[in-house]
Amino acid sequence: MRTLCLLLILANALFFIWSQLIDAQVNALDRISPPSAAPPARIVLAREVVRENVEEDAPAQVSEVMPPTVEPLEQPPQTENAPVASCTSIGPFPDLPQAAEVQSTLRAKGHESRQRVEQGEWWVGYWVSVPNLDTRAAAQAAIEKLRNN
Repeated sequence: MRTLCLLLILANALFFIWSQLIDAQVNALDRISPPSAAPPARIVLAREVVRENVEEDAPAQVSEVMPPTVEPLEQPPQTENAPVASCTSIGPFPDLPQAAEVQSTLRAKGHESRQRVEQGEWWVGYWVSVPNLDTRAAAQAAIEKLRNN
């Protein structure tokens, strides 16, 4: 490792000597500047567009461009007490009788409901958090105590 470090230091020193003494030095004023980019095209408004069929010698005529008129869409008449439609998903339910019971309760309250079936995992259990344990061994002991009880 020591040899590798000394070789890298020697390589850096040799490169520094080569770049200062042997490499051709170019004065900053003698350097050729990179070509500058062409300026972007000028943004032109639609009303400033010159008609192409106008002669070159004639003065440019600016035409007024108007967008086409569009009729607005008809809105349905709104009443003040019109119900606002919304969609809410309730569940999941572990079995079909529970889902049917909830659906009948919703219909009794005046809501339209629809059942749908989806594939998924049903996890039954508890998440337990035991904060403020000093060590990992104390945490493992608390887990074992919870499992045994």
